[in-house]
Amino acid sequence: MQEIGKHPDLRWNRVWKGKVEPTRKFILWLLLQRKLPTSDRIIKRGGQADPICKLCFTRPESHSHLMANCSYSKQVWQLVQNGSGQTDLLCQGITTNIKHWWNKLLETADNVDTIRRNQIITYTAWNIRKEHYRRIFYKAKSPQQIVDAAMQDVALLSQTVANEVTE
Repeated sequence: MQEIGKHPDLRWNRVWKGKVEPTRKFILWLLLQRKLPTSDRIIKRGGQADPICKLCFTRPESHSHLMANCSYSKQVWQLVQNGSGQTDLLCQGITTNIKHWWNKLLETADNVDTIRRNQIITYTAWNIRKEHYRRIFYKAKSPQQIVDAAMQDVALLSQTVANEVTE
């Protein structure tokens, strides 16, 4: 047990070398390490929080629930899958390990599609996380609005990269 964490996990390169903004990489890194302040973490540390997920209002909130198991998130992933042409984005069954879920999502991509798939997954996760916080503090959005925001983020990134290449 003392050796856990002393050896680098080479799959972190998928996060840090992704073609997305550094803030998105950082949030994804925190998510995959289960460091974002979800209700289960807050309660475990002695804080006060409503343990129920703010997206589906049916299950206890955790990182894996928020991204992969929540009925709201599953609806978002289904819409992203349908709208982007990406396959196997929807979690089958119950996921308990968020990093395993994320690696499985990326492993299904072929080499040509890896960059775009990584962007779509990262921006979708980013927008699900934003919606989670929005529901705590502000007004909620529909799953389709989350998908539209994620696809807009990917399109803006592609446009920015295209502009940099032409300059």
